[in-house]
Amino acid sequence: MSIQVWATGVLMDPHWSHSCSMEPDTTLNDLLHKLRENLTTKYNEFIRPSSPIELTAANIFMCSTRAETRNQPISTLSGSQSDQTYTVVFQLPETHTLQTILADRDMDNEQKLTTTKLELADTKSQLAGHLLVQEEDNAQKQTLSKSSRRTKKRSAARQPAMDNHASSQKTMGDELREVMDRLNLQAQEIKDLQASKTVQADEIQHQADEIQCHTSQIKKQAGEIKLLKAANVEKSVLNKEMSAKLQYHSTALHALHRRVVLDDARIIISNRYAFALSELQTGSHGRSVEELVRDVSSKLNQADAVLLHNDALTMIFDSKHGTVRFQGNVAAHKASKEDMSSAIAFGQELTELQMTSLKNIYRFAHHEFPKY
Repeated sequence: MSIQVWATGVLMDPHWSHSCSMEPDTTLNDLLHKLRENLTTKYNEFIRPSSPIELTAANIFMCSTRAETRNQPISTLSGSQSDQTYTVVFQLPETHTLQTILADRDMDNEQKLTTTKLELADTKSQLAGHLLVQEEDNAQKQTLSKSSRRTKKRSAARQPAMDNHASSQKTMGDELREVMDRLNLQAQEIKDLQASKTVQADEIQHQADEIQCHTSQIKKQAGEIKLLKAANVEKSVLNKEMSAKLQYHSTALHALHRRVVLDDARIIISNRYAFALSELQTGSHGRSVEELVRDVSSKLNQADAVLLHNDALTMIFDSKHGTVRFQGNVAAHKASKEDMSSAIAFGQELTELQMTSLKNIYRFAHHEFPKY
């Protein structure tokens, strides 16, 4: 069964996020490319801008400072790298910022409001025309009413016209009510648009607050990363210094310990073959190293002679420059002031009297107090 790696990208708002499954051998660059494509599609479907956009490349904030990590498979991010949190921020093009989107929505609402106002003005014009017709009909009715008092016959003849007039008035009343209903509906639509605009303004402010919060968090993370980098640089310098000191002390101790091995061998030769220690030092009795090696070699028993050939005996006795014994002598008799001061300061096995005496001896030899 192959192992899947899940990655999630978030664009300004958690609702505009996308998660995808990637193979372990996918590189970080390929993962970011796929997230960018999917978030671009998500954005265009959700916002529906006037023209589709393409998100810019991501800015990555991470604790790891190695640039080559982005070209390595995800499966290679082991140890401290795999424990890090990677924050991926995709930026919108300047032509499709949140302010531009909201401005486009406001423009659409303004156009709808203008159209509604024009329709309302047209309806008012129609209503004024109907009222004018009704006034003319009322004037005609008054004229007919005066004429009806002259003769019954003529009044009976005008009765159908009055009936038609009453029917016309009823029709105009129905039309007037219909117009009023339309006006009320349009007024409600305007009110709804204004309420929607208020809700959108609240949503805009909420999103702006969230963006500000995210921006503050990103700045805070950037500041923390900067501090971590500075701390890492400082630790790296300290580690290099400590490593150099450790290497120096290790070299000195190894040289000193090698001389101890040579001293142990010289003491055994002295005890086993009745040599005085002074006789086993170069220059003793005017003998050279070669003469000393020859004298000692002639007295060795068979078992010791197998181990101590002339080269080994020369190493034991020879203290000329560059030899193993010389290097041990240098390590035993040479140290930096810092090392000598530390040896005095951290001598827990010393008594108080010994510590005081060492400090005074240091002042006598170096004309200053030990620096701890």
